[in-house]
Amino acid sequence: MSLPEVHLIGGTRAEAVRLAPLATAMRAAGRLTPALIAGGRHPALVTHALAVFDLAVDVTLITEPFPAMVQRLITLWTRRRPAAVIVQDDTTTGLAGALAAAWHRIPVVHLEAGARSGDLDAPFPDVANRRLVAQLAALHLAPTPLAAMNLLDEHIATDEVLITANPMVDATLAVAGRRSPYENAEVLAPHRPVVVATHRDESLDRILQVVERHAGRETIPPGQSNPPVMRTEDLVDFYAESWISGDRHTVRYLLAPDAEVEWNLGLAIDEEELVDTLNRIAIFADGVTVVSKSCGEDGAVLVYDCAAPFGTARMVEFLSVAGGRITGVRQIFDVVAIDRYFPGLVDDE
Repeated sequence: MSLPEVHLIGGTRAEAVRLAPLATAMRAAGRLTPALIAGGRHPALVTHALAVFDLAVDVTLITEPFPAMVQRLITLWTRRRPAAVIVQDDTTTGLAGALAAAWHRIPVVHLEAGARSGDLDAPFPDVANRRLVAQLAALHLAPTPLAAMNLLDEHIATDEVLITANPMVDATLAVAGRRSPYENAEVLAPHRPVVVATHRDESLDRILQVVERHAGRETIPPGQSNPPVMRTEDLVDFYAESWISGDRHTVRYLLAPDAEVEWNLGLAIDEEELVDTLNRIAIFADGVTVVSKSCGEDGAVLVYDCAAPFGTARMVEFLSVAGGRITGVRQIFDVVAIDRYFPGLVDDE
């Protein structure tokens, strides 16, 4: 008999690091099957962070902007319903996961629950996210007694709150004894420098000053504080998956605001008409299949077969990519097949 599956959702490196010890412990206990869901704007960062713990992502979703996050999670859980969903602390990805799970009547587990500043703007939207998730969660995993008391003060039932300590401590212990390869040789220097990483870039300079002044140690800031853009192949895959599934919001998000669009159907086209046309194909086709894909660093070529009740029309897309967005789309349709099997696809007016 298969074990119940629990989905752990992360959209940032910080979430991935906190979820990793929980996923590892669940797997070791052998009573639940953890499934790691990488979402947010940069799911590749979640994948990279989990790899440090010898964990792999089970499902990757492009889940921004917020409405698309919720919709894609609802779609996922319609076909793959977990026994529970675990979200972390105060992120937008976590709130989206909690909302989608609650609408599916799936129990929500809130990791690092109960932190409160008393001010919704300090910081925003983190505090608001925490309080909203608290209203949806069935189980609250508080890192400290104070966090647990905050939840009880908000009339959360006592038997729904557990004090579990800080998952960052477990994550730190899990990797502290490893001799991992480092790109920066200064990390292995004999004078034992302090490596500093922060959640917010604006905090970095102040933290470096404090550590150097009081600890008397050289500090090494992170080599890359801002997340890299999505890999071209990942971006192209998400784009194709999104329009084929009828997810207009994500297609718009992946297209750069000034994307150049052209096709061979004889009419001028802009980004909105592109999204509308792809959505019509997704709705009216019996199925759309990517039959071929070729990716480079700055673009890709995809070949689709669009099946209709009486035949199939082929379409080729040439995509240009820069800065993590699609900056150019050129579509070549089998015009005869489109007219025959998808009549009225393009509005001639």
